[in-house]
Amino acid sequence: MSRVICSADFTELWEAPFESVDDINRRGQGWSEVGRIDFQPAIAASAPIAAYLKRQHHYRARTVRHPIRGIPTLRREYQMLGEVSAAGVGVAEPLYFAEQGDGRALLVVEALQGYVSLDQWSAAQADSQARSQLVLAQRRQVLESVARLIRKVHDLGVCHGCLYPKHLFWHAGTGDVRLIDWEKARFSRRSQRSRLRDLDSLNRHAPGWSRRERVWFLAAYLGVGVGDPSLRLLWKKLLVKYRSKVSG
Repeated sequence: MSRVICSADFTELWEAPFESVDDINRRGQGWSEVGRIDFQPAIAASAPIAAYLKRQHHYRARTVRHPIRGIPTLRREYQMLGEVSAAGVGVAEPLYFAEQGDGRALLVVEALQGYVSLDQWSAAQADSQARSQLVLAQRRQVLESVARLIRKVHDLGVCHGCLYPKHLFWHAGTGDVRLIDWEKARFSRRSQRSRLRDLDSLNRHAPGWSRRERVWFLAAYLGVGVGDPSLRLLWKKLLVKYRSKVSG
């Protein structure tokens, strides 16, 4: 289905056809979907913006403040985007959010033009035998930038909850790194456990990373040298979690 230009109007956005980019997620009687659009801001003179539209109905998550009825997960994502971006974390900028009393919610975020996801980037350099010193230096730079971004998120007390390479984006021209898909993110009192859960998720979903690259990543995340005892300890913890998931 072709992309369309939409204005900042709930009904128009809700009814607009779009280019779906993933399967519909379902939870109980609710559902959530995402697609590509050209978003027309409220200011008529402004140009359309390449964006992603997230649409959901009765797709909710329980929170401490709303333990029974819960809230739309898009509201939680929108609020989290505001929190982390204000703290200097690179995200896809939210362009529009609204919800209705009948359980419908919408979120529009900018498309990261010129960026490549970490899984696509790794796939493009899949042949490790052919990696030159220049390529290795670039990979180290990218992985260290990603590690510092994730550490910043964790230092805010936030667990991303869906930390996969496909949700991390890098810009070759600027070196900028951004993290998307904050629908499951939350502030966690159990920071160490939450950090390890995020790191384990990324570690298991990054098969293209070599052992040396994982060491570079963890060293940058911890802000230590590659021989530091804290790195070895974290490595062992991730290895234990990896083996338990594989054997299970």
